[in-house]
Amino acid sequence: MSILTRILIRQRCSLGRLGFLRPISANQIKIYNSLTESVEPLCKNVINGSDMPVITWYSCGPTVYDDIHLGHASCYIRQDCIRRVIERFQEKPVVYALGVTDVDDKIIKRAMYLGKKEKEVATIYESQFFGALEQLNVRPPDVIIRVSDNIPKIINFIQSLIDKQHAYVSKSGNVFFDVQSYPGAGKFDPILKSKLGKENRKRFAERSPTKFHPEKKNRSDFALWKAKIDEEVSWPAPWGEGRPGWHIECSSFCDVITSGHPHLTIHSGGVDLKFPHHNNELCQSEAYYCTDNWVGHFIHIGSLVTSDTGEKMSKSLGNFISVEDYLTNHGTSDELRISCLRRDYKSSLAYSRDDLSHSRIFLKEVAEALAVCENSLKAPTVEYADSFYKIVEDCSRKFETALCSDFNFPSALDVLSDFCSQLRLQRNLRLSDAAVSRQFLLSSMDTLGIQLSSERSMAANEKALLAELNRFRSAVRDIALGKNLQNNGTKLSKVELKEIAARNSDFLDECDRVRSYVKSLSLRNYSDE
Repeated sequence: MSILTRILIRQRCSLGRLGFLRPISANQIKIYNSLTESVEPLCKNVINGSDMPVITWYSCGPTVYDDIHLGHASCYIRQDCIRRVIERFQEKPVVYALGVTDVDDKIIKRAMYLGKKEKEVATIYESQFFGALEQLNVRPPDVIIRVSDNIPKIINFIQSLIDKQHAYVSKSGNVFFDVQSYPGAGKFDPILKSKLGKENRKRFAERSPTKFHPEKKNRSDFALWKAKIDEEVSWPAPWGEGRPGWHIECSSFCDVITSGHPHLTIHSGGVDLKFPHHNNELCQSEAYYCTDNWVGHFIHIGSLVTSDTGEKMSKSLGNFISVEDYLTNHGTSDELRISCLRRDYKSSLAYSRDDLSHSRIFLKEVAEALAVCENSLKAPTVEYADSFYKIVEDCSRKFETALCSDFNFPSALDVLSDFCSQLRLQRNLRLSDAAVSRQFLLSSMDTLGIQLSSERSMAANEKALLAELNRFRSAVRDIALGKNLQNNGTKLSKVELKEIAARNSDFLDECDRVRSYVKSLSLRNYSDE
């Protein structure tokens, strides 16, 4: 069975479970294209001329050299929600690929610091990255593409740019892209777009977001291949041994996804990648394919910022919270996801405890609304109230409209919150209305990736408290069982121990009751052993 067949079956099976959320024409899904800065129908380029039978989607992934934090997680949570909506409401199969940078300056430095090989460091943090996303209910990509697995493809891509005179080899074996060679360069350059215009191409070429390299022809030229330095990881190439530059990796990855087709449906990543990364990637890919329409839609996700300073959460600033720390000390995956959905996906998201509190309130509303449905289904009423179905249908339509209007998740949550408020007030709910209301709520939660799980990790002080409670329970139980008691220096017989246990049965019952209660809390990362 091909990967496309498996993907399509997965999407259709998902749809089959959900009665209210129906697939609709791809033209009805509107999405903000950050390249054209306008809201456009999804797949307009596929529908108008491209012969790709699937929606191809590439997302920039992690540089795997350190722990994943909430700044990374929020980006992938929001993309996961967008992916779920696209797969739910259109009929073409979606091939979602994620690029992993496992060859990079940061990885080399980290490996030197840890005294490990670059590959070993990359493998450790890649595993940690996907493990954290799984905990946050972010679905895995259909395809994972790594730099180290695609070196021959990258070399061929670079060679093609050299042959087309869009790139040049320096004396030391570096390869740079020549921005002056391609008139379409700078589509994401903020200064060029807002002030300079095409007539100032030379001024653009003199700008550079990175450090100036003496072997560059123009300051804005960027590295496609970096010549080997000392004992760094490297591969042989026609122009000399070395390793790929950052931007070229993603362009070659996209070519793998489309199998050489000159059009990619969706390209996504954090807004901080817009310039220079996506700017340079777009430039070299359009030069490679000889087209000005390489990507149908660019999606840029807003950054997570701190609520007190408004600074982007990042390792360099030291203001980040790791995913592990969050799940242990702050909240659940559902609470974080809802916090991410409460803001427009394109805008910055301020992390705060208040937002998590609002998320808990929303989850409580949903739980209470589902309880109304469950109670009505378990004990059907004999006195029928007015039909609730029209309200369900109206809210379903509003929810669907919000999601298909550039993924308006805040409005979608408002629709669900209003629906829950109305449902919680119902008395004598008809059985059929209870069933469709429950189906609509569960379908909506699934579309947003909300698991409705009350399980959470424990904070450090809770762990300490429960550990002490467990120690105390064990100590009381040992005393009640007569353990460590002696009679003139000899251990008590089994008969004597049974008599002591019988006299202290009330204490033993209480110990068992405490143990059962703690286990019923289903707290993650806790053991009473």
